[in-house]
Amino acid sequence: MTVEPVIRVLCDYLAGKSRARLSAAQMNPDANVWTAGYVDSLAYVEFLVFIEETYGVTVSDVDIVGELNTLRALARHICAGRPGEASP
Repeated sequence: MTVEPVIRVLCDYLAGKSRARLSAAQMNPDANVWTAGYVDSLAYVEFLVFIEETYGVTVSDVDIVGELNTLRALARHICAGRPGEASP
């Protein structure tokens, strides 16, 4: 698994949850998901559950507000959490 397809899936998910406020094409994978408005305090739990159910990888609350606060960082974490499939 490579990072770019994971980023696309994350963008598509967040765009769908935004109720047409954002499109996946508008999202910058290197932007902070909080300050860019991709995730808010109500939606982030659903986003973390989506990641875990889709990829079998857990992201902690602390990580998503810290070092994993961009879609690219999340995608790298997801790829690294799937042994034998990671490829940056």
